[in-house]
Amino acid sequence: MKLLLSISIVLMLYSCESEYQKQMSKARELVKSELRVKNMLQENFNSESVKALAQIREDIAFHAHLSGNELLFMEELNGFKSQIMFHPVTEKRLISKYP
Repeated sequence: MKLLLSISIVLMLYSCESEYQKQMSKARELVKSELRVKNMLQENFNSESVKALAQIREDIAFHAHLSGNELLFMEELNGFKSQIMFHPVTEKRLISKYP
């Protein structure tokens, strides 16, 4: 009985962690989109970009809610956002000697 209970607790914790990570990966993609939209706003300010930015932020808040720990989720996401802003991810290009 104790073994069954401990296994079920471990499975619940594992599934919660995977759900948190699943929501975090979706939110990270949204953060990348948010930064792209902000760059577009600096170049060309229009109402469509503002609406898109608001929708992205709403989607991020939704994923934070689904994660189960909104405060920790948003703190981690803000750290990710600041990391991207200071160290932008560049595409890696493979160099080949063959055309």
